[in-house]
Amino acid sequence: RAHQRTAIERSLALSRDDPDLLGLQVLSLNNLSDLYLSESGQEQRVLDYARRAEELARTHGLDLQRAAPLTNIGLAQARLGQVDEGIANMREAVRALAGAGLLIRRRKAYGAR
Repeated sequence: RAHQRTAIERSLALSRDDPDLLGLQVLSLNNLSDLYLSESGQEQRVLDYARRAEELARTHGLDLQRAAPLTNIGLAQARLGQVDEGIANMREAVRALAGAGLLIRRRKAYGAR
């Protein structure tokens, strides 16, 4: 885990001041939130990194890249007992995917449409 965290932090440092690497910065912030999501009791760190990633993506119009941070925010909120807020953020993540045309709707059972 320490090597993984160090690599992600380096990626974040490299992308921080370069507007051409904005997507990498959002990804790095969200990867840090993912890393802490896998550790018990680290929900506040998850929220901190994921909120930074989501705000950066939203501010710069990277709507698709909002989906993963919003999902992590929702998961952390649910773990903290803020279930309704968590569900709302996960729904927002689905809307971000749908808005980018990446949400695939399934057909109903038995081929019904």
